[in-house]
Amino acid sequence: MTATPRTLYVHDDLSELTDDPDAARLAGRLLDLIRRDARVRVLTLAAQLEAVVAQGPHAPFALTVGIATAGERVARALHARTGWFPTIRRIEVAREENVAGGYDLATGGAGTLAAQLARVADAASIAVVDDTVFSGLTMGAVLRALRPGALARTHAFCLRAVDESLGALRALVYVQLGGLVAIALIVAVRGKGPGDSAALLAVPAAISGTLGLFAYYRGIAVGAISIVAPIAGISALLPVIVGIISGDRPSAWQLLGIAAALAGVFMAAREPGRTGARLASGVGLAMLAAVGFGGYFPFMHAAGNADFWWASLVFRMTSTSVILAAVVIRRPTLTVAPLKLSLLALIGFGDMLGNLLFAAASTSGLVSVTSVLAS
Repeated sequence: MTATPRTLYVHDDLSELTDDPDAARLAGRLLDLIRRDARVRVLTLAAQLEAVVAQGPHAPFALTVGIATAGERVARALHARTGWFPTIRRIEVAREENVAGGYDLATGGAGTLAAQLARVADAASIAVVDDTVFSGLTMGAVLRALRPGALARTHAFCLRAVDESLGALRALVYVQLGGLVAIALIVAVRGKGPGDSAALLAVPAAISGTLGLFAYYRGIAVGAISIVAPIAGISALLPVIVGIISGDRPSAWQLLGIAAALAGVFMAAREPGRTGARLASGVGLAMLAAVGFGGYFPFMHAAGNADFWWASLVFRMTSTSVILAAVVIRRPTLTVAPLKLSLLALIGFGDMLGNLLFAAASTSGLVSVTSVLAS
């Protein structure tokens, strides 16, 4: 269940934010070349500014904190459009990659964040503006450095570089709905009610799997994928342990196969690059993702063993509900071209079929074996 990113998102903060015309021209040429690759999405400044403006209106803030040069420039660009930020003060903090493949925060010679923000706390209203929030490290550090009383009067702004992630959420809506419609039709044509209430165990399976996927993507945002992915990839350990504790008795050859499969999952998830000896950023989220992915297997195995048809329907209803709840909270645009809609529905059918087959395999296989094979 460990997903591999297929799209590279490039945040264009040079074409329009730089004061150097030569740099802007070179950046434009570079981005034109990058756009030729269908796997690359360039996040433009104009679209992201428009998304932030659409979240208003806001009364002018007494004081605005611009995070580094880019955050200050974004604040000025937004102020020119809205008048929200009449007084802007820049603070210095940046994310720097460390030797372990994670990230550290650096303030250069500007002093600690607490010292830089000392004079901010007395403002009647505070805005904190950053250019892009991919991991949330810099924005989170600034908000945590504010005094509790000041934090209550603070509003955070950033360019919606996560807009394409919301686009992925938009796609998931139709993927989930496509799978839900397909399994609902199959169950309806079959014309039989659920064989056992244990099929409802597909509910925690769906919640666990969906949350595991969220933790995984959050982990690779704050840490290196070469560290996060192998840890998340050992999710099959949990159902193996659950299966053996609950009475599975794999043969020696099956145990050897499980060990080989787990080793293969771990090795396949690795990326060439740096590795660190110490605990790196994102490890906690990677472990949470492994638990989430691992929690899917035993619950879905038990649900499928009871009634794999209804277990698959309950699973899809639950996962669709989780995605729709996220849509209600995040409110992305749901418009999709007809051709893409058909493709997304087809992907949803394929995903549903995979869940259905795993649930069906539960009726004749050990959870410790089928889960490793499915992972």
